[in-house]
Amino acid sequence: MSSLLKALKQQQSPLVSQRSDIDPALLSSDTHKPWGRMLLWTVMIVIILLLIAASVMQWRSSTLAQNNIATTEATAERYSDYQLGSTLDVEALEWEASTQPASTEARVINEAGSSESQATVRQPSQREPLDLNQVSPELLAKFEQAIADSDYDNTNSEAQSSSLVPPLNELEQTFKRQVPQFSYDGHMYVSDAQQRWVELNKQRFYVGEQFGGVRIERIEPQQLVLSVDGKAFSVEALQDWNGQ
Repeated sequence: MSSLLKALKQQQSPLVSQRSDIDPALLSSDTHKPWGRMLLWTVMIVIILLLIAASVMQWRSSTLAQNNIATTEATAERYSDYQLGSTLDVEALEWEASTQPASTEARVINEAGSSESQATVRQPSQREPLDLNQVSPELLAKFEQAIADSDYDNTNSEAQSSSLVPPLNELEQTFKRQVPQFSYDGHMYVSDAQQRWVELNKQRFYVGEQFGGVRIERIEPQQLVLSVDGKAFSVEALQDWNGQ
């Protein structure tokens, strides 16, 4: 009974039977055709754009190369007009040796300078102290007599004592270093030799006394005679000694 009903339904609906005869695969392919075409066109457009960009880049690079070549050629043409100057051979000059003697003025100056230098070397600017150990008794007697005569002839006695005993400032530097510095604060000269005294570094000293390795040998009217290790020298009265 059911089979008869199905057969009747099929006969009554011919559309159903026609649709059932169409292949489903064809129907599905028709629905996907628009999307495939859009994808194809998109790929083609992208390829065309890439080709256009590549051609533009190639054109720009060729243009730059042509500009560089044109600039180089223009520079070469500009500097090609310049030419280096030609060199000239210069003959070497030969100076004849002068056989004339030096000028008289220069010779006089040189001679004067040499004489001055010799005079400076020969000049005994540095004296030696008087060695009391080598003085003869006769010379010492004359020295004593000159000191004794100082009461009536001070000028003569000073000249004699100065000639015998050199001043300290005229001695050589090595000897000066042996004499300590001192201040000359007082000077007392009287006829009695034992009453004469000098004040050095605020201390009073008489003949024969010592200070700092220096011995008081003589106290004269205008100077003081000292000695170091038997080497005598003179110092001007009331004149400080600073070691130089």
